[in-house]
Amino acid sequence: MPRRHHAHGREYLRVLTADASPSDVLDGDHDIVVQTYIYSYHASVRGHGAILRYDNNHGRPGHPDWHHVHRCDWRNDDDDVGRVQWIGEDAWPTLGEVIQELMDWYHANRDDLPRPDEYAEPLPRVPRILWNLT
Repeated sequence: MPRRHHAHGREYLRVLTADASPSDVLDGDHDIVVQTYIYSYHASVRGHGAILRYDNNHGRPGHPDWHHVHRCDWRNDDDDVGRVQWIGEDAWPTLGEVIQELMDWYHANRDDLPRPDEYAEPLPRVPRILWNLT
């Protein structure tokens, strides 16, 4: 049975702890300080179109910084259809906040979705870490 709903994200992290080793970070050492640097959180209905995409990986005309969200109509397979809203560096959401927003969206739109109880397999994720950048 095919899975239909999926989300994926991409984050680049800065390691701010000066003496952190790669194994410290990858082993989950809780004393290591990291900060999100570049992100893109994208959710869509597989076989249809995008629901939303939060990112800061390209600028938008008229926006004071690059942090924005694309809100789309999933019934249309064109990823750029929708409203682009500036959110700003001070208000960009955590991945957990985006997941909560998508859960709320799912419950509000469940009856309109094709096969609403199916989900996509997670996409493979490779950590991207930028070391001690300022």
